[in-house]
Formats: sequence, C-alpha cells, structure tokens
Amino acid sequence: IVRSLQIPWAGLTKQFFELQAAGFGASRDAFSFDCILRGWAPEVRIYYQRLIIAAVFPVFAGVVAIIILALLSLKHGDWSICRRSIIPTLLILLFLTMIEQLKILLSIFDCRELGDGKTYLAEDYEIECWSGEHRFYVIIVVLPALAIWIIGGPALAWHKLRSRSHTLECEQVKEQYGFLYNGYEVQYWYWEYVTMARKLILATISVFLTSSNVKAQVLIVFLVLILSFHFHYKFKPFLEPIADTMETKELLISGIIVLAGLFSLTGSLPYAITVIMFIVVVGLHSLFMLTFIFEMVVAIRLSVKVKNPKLFRKFCLWSQKSRKTFDEEQEKHSDPTASPEAEQSEERDEIDESALLSDRNSFRDEIEVNFPSFTSMNEDGVRMIDQLNNPNTHDFQGATREKSLKL
Repeated sequence: IVRSLQIPWAGLTKQFFELQAAGFGASRDAFSFDCILRGWAPEVRIYYQRLIIAAVFPVFAGVVAIIILALLSLKHGDWSICRRSIIPTLLILLFLTMIEQLKILLSIFDCRELGDGKTYLAEDYEIECWSGEHRFYVIIVVLPALAIWIIGGPALAWHKLRSRSHTLECEQVKEQYGFLYNGYEVQYWYWEYVTMARKLILATISVFLTSSNVKAQVLIVFLVLILSFHFHYKFKPFLEPIADTMETKELLISGIIVLAGLFSLTGSLPYAITVIMFIVVVGLHSLFMLTFIFEMVVAIRLSVKVKNPKLFRKFCLWSQKSRKTFDEEQEKHSDPTASPEAEQSEERDEIDESALLSDRNSFRDEIEVNFPSFTSMNEDGVRMIDQLNNPNTHDFQGATREKSLKL
C-alpha cells in the first residue's frame, strides 16, 4: 500500500522503499506475462488482452476447479465430494483473486493528461482515454466484470452466510462457508467482509488519485487505516488473541508510516528530519517482522509440543532444567489417577450430586405447597425442610412421600 502511493520520499527512505519494491517484484519481473500474450493476438493491444483475462479468469479457474473435483469424485466413487466442495472452492478462488482483479480492471480509468489537452491511459500512453476503443472495453469488459465478480459474487455469499448466521456451527454450513468466518468470534462472523472492504477501498485509492491529488490520496489512506485500527482494537474479532495483536500492530504501523509520508509532501525537509524518518520507517518494519517471526516460532513450538513431545524435548529444549521440568509435566499427565476414565467418573459424580440436589429441592417445594400451615408451624416439618436443604444430607432417599404424609 505504502509503495503504491505517490509519496516523494526523501533520501534514505526512498532508497529503502525502492530496494523493498525490487525484492517483492523480483518474481514478477522474472516472468513477464506480456511476453506470452504478445504472440497470441497481435491485432489486440497487450493491455486489453490483460483486461480480458482478468475479466474471464474466475470463469476459467472455476471450470478447472470443477473438472478437478469431478475427477476426484470419479476416482473415489463418491460424487458427494464434488457437491460438498464446489461452493467453497469457487468462493475461495473469487476472494483470493479479487484484489488483483480489481486493480487490473480499475486501471482502465487511470488516465493522465500529457499537455496536449487529451488524456492517455497510464498503463499504455498510446491509448487515448474515452476514445472509441477505450470506451468499448469499459462498457463491454470492465463494467460487467466489476458488477459480477467484485459486487455480485461477494454480495451473494454475504446473503447466503447471513441467512445461516444462526447455524454457523452446523457441519454443512462450515464446509461451504467456513473459510469466511473460521478464526473469528461467533458474533463477528461478518468480519472478513470488513477486512475485504478495507482492502478494496485501499486498492481503489491506489489506482485513482495517483496524479490528480497525491495529498488527498495519502490523507484518505491514513483515515482508512486509523479507522480500521480503531474498530479492530475495539472489537478484537479474532478467536486467537495473537491474531488480534498482530492485526492491530500491522494497522498501527501502516498508519504511522503513511503519516510520515505526509511530512514528505510538505516540501524539502532538513537532512536530520529525513534521517529520523528513515530510522522510524525501518524500525517499524523491523519491529513488525521480528514480532511476526517470534510469534510464528512460538506457534510452531506449541504445535510440535502437542503433536510430538519427544521431538519437542530433543530440539526445542536445550537446558537440563527445562527438560527436567518438561519430563515432570509429562509424568504428571500420564498419571493414571488423572486418566480420562477418572475424570469422567468425577464428572458423573458431579452430575449425580446435582441431580440429587434438584430432586431434594423439588421435594421441599412440594411440601411447602401442599402443607403451608404445617411447614410454618410444625418444628419437625421445619427441621425436615432444613435437612432437605442441606446438600451434605445423603439419606434423602429415606424421606419419602409416605413419610411426609405421615408427618
């Protein structure tokens, strides 16, 4: 996001972002999709070919996914595999490709004036904006793709998920729509849409306002990040606290870096300020990456400890003291007195005791309803009710209805 903004970073900060962009773009530059498209349809500009591919890619990916699922079902002789998996597979493909697809489709609206009174496409300066050819691809390709894939698909998934919001724990609902709300608290089942809306807004801003008003672009991005940080910090929608912590730090650090970019838009800055800005930007990046790596290591250690204690002891514990403590914990867990059978027996005893107490209370209520004057005057009756109220009384079975009537 920060790299996509047209911020005139100064000095070392600019070099840092250029180096980062080179690192992230290495795989993209190593394989150029345009070279493949060049020989397919020479009469159609490469940019328009990319546009068409972005518009029809969900259809192509969906057909391939359906064929693979059909082959798997045919191999196992169970067509329920295809029926159960087709909806979640198509939705996952749609959501995974939505951001890049949106950037490609919206790039057709990124037009810039070159001084001759006309506007040209930023992706290809040979294409004049809103000429006959440009307008044709906007109406025939881009607008239908935006309506179907960016608006229609997610809206349909939202409607289906909202209608099942009370049965999210149902196995069938989890199979089809679980990837949209797994990992979130039950009351925040919709939060994936909040995250997706933020990404779509930022992707749209990165395409528009690039040349017309950079300050407005940076300010809107800063506002979106701060609002996202506020709501995420307030609601904490993830099930895992560490996920909430990492998302909050990500939004906060991004907001601080964009705020630093606003200072670069004020004009030339003193060298000392540019050095401080560089330290802040690099320090925040490094802090987030180190925190992320640390939490990943902790999560991997915990997973290994649960799944393979021997491997955990051998490779994750280096001191004798920690290994001794770990062995003591393992012995404690392997104690037969703490076996699942013993725990189940204790649980049954608790259930029996609560049932006995409930029976005891119902008997007391029966006496008070049927014999109000008796319970208020007769000392034996009061003593009996007190005895029934005492949870330590285990001879309640002797106090039968016949005994109460006789009394």
